[in-house]
Amino acid sequence: MIDFNSLKIGDEVYYVMKTLDLEKDKITMIDDDGTEWFRYRNPRPYVYKICSYTLVGKVSVTIEGKVADHSYDDNSWHFESPDNSAIDYYFLHNNDNFFYTVKEAQDFISEQQKGG
Repeated sequence: MIDFNSLKIGDEVYYVMKTLDLEKDKITMIDDDGTEWFRYRNPRPYVYKICSYTLVGKVSVTIEGKVADHSYDDNSWHFESPDNSAIDYYFLHNNDNFFYTVKEAQDFISEQQKGG
């Protein structure tokens, strides 16, 4: 996990994406009436992918005095993928899957696969 506040524009970080691999362990059954049913193996299998992102922008919010709307009270960090296809933004409270190095990301995946 990284400290977003320590990042500078141009820093590269690594994000671990976790998705369900629904097709891999799909179990299909046909009942006596010919109706096809399916279910997934339990626990469901996860697939992990490490994505690299570059910090391209930050929004820092300073609130002074009393404000009625709290929608402006989160700083955000804006990252671009290596192929420059999109810019995604994240807030401080959802940085659990971000890492400074590929090795840290790989270690995180290993722990997740062990049930950690």
